[in-house]
Amino acid sequence: ARFVGDRGYLVTFENVDPLWVLDLSNPLEPQVLGELEIPGVSTYIHPVDEDHLLTIGIGPGDEGIGLDWSTTQVSLFDVSDPSNPVLSDVEVLSPGYVDENCEDIRSCGWSWSWSEASYEHKAFTYWGPEEMLAVPLSTYRYNMVNNDGLYTYSYEYVSMLKMINVDIVNESLSLHGTANHSDYYNVDDSNSWYGSQTSIRRSIFMGEFIYSFSALGASVHKIDDMSIQVELDIPGHHSEDYYVHQQEEVDGESEEDAPQTS
Repeated sequence: ARFVGDRGYLVTFENVDPLWVLDLSNPLEPQVLGELEIPGVSTYIHPVDEDHLLTIGIGPGDEGIGLDWSTTQVSLFDVSDPSNPVLSDVEVLSPGYVDENCEDIRSCGWSWSWSEASYEHKAFTYWGPEEMLAVPLSTYRYNMVNNDGLYTYSYEYVSMLKMINVDIVNESLSLHGTANHSDYYNVDDSNSWYGSQTSIRRSIFMGEFIYSFSALGASVHKIDDMSIQVELDIPGHHSEDYYVHQQEEVDGESEEDAPQTS
């Protein structure tokens, strides 16, 4: 829920996502001014101005019922007529990464994508003067490589900051560019489990630049063309040890060594 002056905006969810516009001018008699029922759910609402809401949330499931947890989406609403709120545009941010030969994120072994901005407002960075939104997007997959009986288990990570143009006049959304921190977490073929620590946690607009911060690094991009200006490794963060095991043949029988850390 969000409150702007005498007006309130409320999202409830069971199988679809009703957006309610409330009149709170009389706290003893709040009234419903309007309602919009749409698939999916908005988990955070950001008032852009008196007439528009910018939200982030989770996309709809099959046939618009329930949720598709692999889909993060940003939505723009026109609430200039409180009795008739309108969904102006939607920008789907997931999947965070798809291989060239894969049609969807799950068939490539990638986990569902997620964005901290969907549940933490500090990760949702909107800059009004440029009508620009920055939100993180992450995913990973688990790899196993067999090198002549030596099995190496590792993780491959995607850690991005998605930049979205918010055109209020034309009431449209479009992808502007991406700041990518994935290389900080994919240094070799034996990456271990970082969990959600790979995500870009915070971002900030400063003049003509966007600054991005994650556990292992910071970067500065020029906003107009998203060209990288500065990259900085942040020391002191270590992931957990990963495990390998060697399977050997002994007198025709297999024998597994205990897992070893490296």
